[in-house]
Amino acid sequence: MILVTFFIWHYTLGLSYALVCSVDFVKGVFNYFSVFYLLRTLFSPWHSIAERYGRGFALGEYLMVLLGNLVSRVLGVIVRACVIVFGVIATACAAMGAAGFLLFWLLMPFAVAGFFIAGLILLIPA
Repeated sequence: MILVTFFIWHYTLGLSYALVCSVDFVKGVFNYFSVFYLLRTLFSPWHSIAERYGRGFALGEYLMVLLGNLVSRVLGVIVRACVIVFGVIATACAAMGAAGFLLFWLLMPFAVAGFFIAGLILLIPA
């Protein structure tokens, strides 16, 4: 009776909890790297480091501020793109790990029974 109850729980409620935990884990890894936020702010200056253009017009000063802001934006794109790529790779690894966990969850009761029977067989003298 207990064994039947365990199998019913394991493959209904337990499986749904395992699935929810796996999906939450993958979402958590994806959100940890803030991929959507980084995509929205991909071309923003790095750490909001941007100089303001002064009053009046001096070509040398204007070009220096333009170059400084351009360097800040390029640095921001490079760093954010690297973090986005790493975040997507980490999310893919988390999804594969979650799939492995779910496969483990599905097969574990049969593996325990198989290992138990194999252990009993090994106890029999040859």
